[in-house]
Amino acid sequence: LALIAAFLVAVQFLNSYYQQIFIYILMFAYFASAWNILSGFAGQFSLGHAIFIGIGAYTSTILYTQFGVSPWIGMLAGGVLAAGVGVLIGLPCFKLKSTYFTLTTIALANILLLLVQNTRSIGMLAINGARGIQIPAVTGNDFGAMQFLDKKYYLYIILAMLGVVLIVCQWIKSTKMGYQLAAVANNQDAAESLCVNSRALKLKAMAISAFLCAMGGTFYAQVILFCNPARLFSEALSDKLAIVAMLGGKGTVFGPTAGALIVETISQFASAKFANIQGLNLAIYGIMLIVCIRFFPDGILPIIQKFVRRVFKKKGEVEK
Repeated sequence: LALIAAFLVAVQFLNSYYQQIFIYILMFAYFASAWNILSGFAGQFSLGHAIFIGIGAYTSTILYTQFGVSPWIGMLAGGVLAAGVGVLIGLPCFKLKSTYFTLTTIALANILLLLVQNTRSIGMLAINGARGIQIPAVTGNDFGAMQFLDKKYYLYIILAMLGVVLIVCQWIKSTKMGYQLAAVANNQDAAESLCVNSRALKLKAMAISAFLCAMGGTFYAQVILFCNPARLFSEALSDKLAIVAMLGGKGTVFGPTAGALIVETISQFASAKFANIQGLNLAIYGIMLIVCIRFFPDGILPIIQKFVRRVFKKKGEVEK
């Protein structure tokens, strides 16, 4: 609580550029934490979670631009729709194991990307294909439209959203569902022999993960005020979620947050410093992933936790 309070005070003195950086750090911490529920806790490694981010963004944007529905309501609608799509994807795909499931998620994400890019409308709903949908900007700070000239309000919203997803992750981790998911992730056949319904568990994890990602997709759309399939359904976005969570510590509650702090900070400053170099972000993500797999297979957070425990242990021994 003290750290959160200090952060909220510090935000008041940051210029809009640094506030924007913190918005993206917290946003990707949120996305990676939502991804972690399925791919970390349940062990179903997905590289297609941009599907749910895009669904959330497009649902709220279409409802807002064409029907005047507040993005706060559209956020919930997009979450429910994404959860339903996630369950529909999971029903056949959870029969697949290991890399076959991962490859299927990549294929599905690319299929949906192509569909959105080549669809101008669905009935009365304008999709606009590859051109995307521009969200009309409002003047001033409008809470109902989730648009703010002062970026600190976006920071407050995404900080609250991150807090909610971390509470959900902690709740899952510490309940019967979390222990069963850990068993399924470690050895599905052994878990099923102990009467664990692995398919039902994975569908629950998929629905929760998809719902949370879609809600974050609405926030993302309101920050950039534009829905573009190349950005919101991209394979690079799905890959980034995995890299952030793996670097921080896949399967841990706070690992994705630690990973986002590292990955997004480096990414934002590299983009600002070397804006003329195309594809630099992808190169950075690739290097980080290689380093993580080679030197930190369990992520950075467990290493930090071990270091802190050693420091406090030595401090306790000195005091004695």
